[in-house]
Amino acid sequence: MGLLPREKLLESGLDSLSDEELVALVIGSGIEGKGFLLVAREVFRLLYRRIPSGNVSWQELTKVKGVGDIKAIKVVCAVELGRRIFGSDIESRLIIKSRDDVVREVAYLRRRKQEHVVVLLLNARNELVGKNTIAIGSVNKALVQPREVFRYAIEKGAVGVIIVHNHPSGDTDPSLADKKFTTRIKKAGEIIGIELVDHVIV
Repeated sequence: MGLLPREKLLESGLDSLSDEELVALVIGSGIEGKGFLLVAREVFRLLYRRIPSGNVSWQELTKVKGVGDIKAIKVVCAVELGRRIFGSDIESRLIIKSRDDVVREVAYLRRRKQEHVVVLLLNARNELVGKNTIAIGSVNKALVQPREVFRYAIEKGAVGVIIVHNHPSGDTDPSLADKKFTTRIKKAGEIIGIELVDHVIV
């Protein structure tokens, strides 16, 4: 069983959390028979469908089973705070043009003492539409299955993915296991129609 969002935050920082896990921390709890991660997933999907066309109201969020007035208000306040500080215009999305852009986006991985595997999600214009840490391993090992790579890509409608992982040793040469992993993910992507754009080691 993986770490819960709060545990991931404490161990690996905000960058390790998916969008859904961030929402889960905002709402805080679920209801009987429906955990807070499942509630957060439904809330996030509702939010994501409204970007960038307009805001979602707290009243609309209460239609999600497990979200009452207080949780809904917390979510819309968090969204509004982010909008005011950073803006939400789709034109401001980062466009990934090179490996240098990728490395800058995940520069924090250089400070990690364990291997982290991060997936960057791209749309047809090579705009970054999502980023998720899908595995945290030991000093030199992080096991990842193709379904973990592509699950968020499918949910966000991405057409391409870039996989990034760090080598805490500082040696960025790909290992034999890295090469086999890349081939496996590439083949899986071809089957489901999502391109593996690159696999970058930092």
